[in-house]
Amino acid sequence: MNPSRIILLVFFSALYFLNYVPRQSDFVLILIPYVLAFSGYLWICFKSNLSLSHLFLIALASRMLLIPSVPNLSDDIYRFIWDGSLIWDGISPYRYVPSQIIHEGFNSYTGLYDKLNSPNYYSVYPPISQFYFWIASISGIDHVLSFSIVCKAFYLLTEFGIWFYLFRTLRNLKQAKWAAIYLLNPLIITEHYGNLHFEGLMISFLALSLYMLYKSRFILSGILLSISVGVKLLPLMFLPLLWKYSGWSKKFIVSASLSCFIIFLPVVIGLDVLNFIESIDLYFGKFEFNASIHYLLRYFSLEIVGYNLIRYTGISFGLMTLVFIAYKTSQLKIRDFSNLAQSCFWVFVLYLLSATTVHPWYLSLVLFWIIFYRQNWIILWSLMIYGTYINYSYEPYAENLWVVLIEYSLVLIFLWIERRASLT
Repeated sequence: MNPSRIILLVFFSALYFLNYVPRQSDFVLILIPYVLAFSGYLWICFKSNLSLSHLFLIALASRMLLIPSVPNLSDDIYRFIWDGSLIWDGISPYRYVPSQIIHEGFNSYTGLYDKLNSPNYYSVYPPISQFYFWIASISGIDHVLSFSIVCKAFYLLTEFGIWFYLFRTLRNLKQAKWAAIYLLNPLIITEHYGNLHFEGLMISFLALSLYMLYKSRFILSGILLSISVGVKLLPLMFLPLLWKYSGWSKKFIVSASLSCFIIFLPVVIGLDVLNFIESIDLYFGKFEFNASIHYLLRYFSLEIVGYNLIRYTGISFGLMTLVFIAYKTSQLKIRDFSNLAQSCFWVFVLYLLSATTVHPWYLSLVLFWIIFYRQNWIILWSLMIYGTYINYSYEPYAENLWVVLIEYSLVLIFLWIERRASLT
């Protein structure tokens, strides 16, 4: 059999097994197929002679393979169904925490309530994500599989509609190969289509916004950026950089600001904005997972003052990121796309390194930026971070800090080697 066919068979088989068989607590059954899929991915992208069209089709087929699956490595889908069902019942998902809904006697929600991982927090998902939840919840609160299929189908239509549009331009810019490296990464495929995290949708609208910005279509770029923010808030951190790149275009900033206001009207009109902000604040000030710098500071704070200073370190890291964004914006060259991509990349890397929580799907956005700014160490990180799934195998749940130490040590060593090589 042709070696390419064998590798493709391993790649698809490993992805299928990973997203259909193990539970979140089955670490060995997660790690082995992920490593196999990742090995196939590296060979397909860096060793094979497959054409760009074939790479694009493989990326599409790998997503279609996972559409009938129900997320097995994440329970976030139950909050998605919860929020979408509330909207069908005419209730704002930002108005009440799930425990309040149950207290009010909504008995039809009881079975779903027991599966929620954050029953005492307001929804943190912006309105565009809520729109997808609402559409996918049409079959009712008890139909998890149908919700998953509908949501993934709309997700796929949006994502690949955008990427198909972008492909010719990326090919002309000689970036299409690296676009395929992003689209074929097993982390991207599994976390977006297996576990149904919406970073891929956010990135697709961001990519189209960047394309329009590159073409000097500033109004449309601003609108698309606001849609990306309406999926996940993260692209807001790039707004100053994109505005500077546009030459401080009034069309861009006005269209982006006005569109964001319109998109977030459901939050503002319902006077639920404080609830929305409270959930985001709790997220940054309470949750901890796979952090790097924060864990070092936590260790010293426990040794010195006797308690975790996460409330203060979270705010401090946020301010540090804002200062870094301001610095990179001041240094950015107007209409220099390569400089823009490089600046956005390092802004988000700093954000990840200073974050209190870094789940595997959080790497999606930094993997996107290496399409335009080649950094191989990020690819290594997308492999190493799957070791953090070991935490869910412990009963009760516990975080294995040795895995975190190994992950960040290898990634930072590889970063240092790659940076040193680029300077010589």
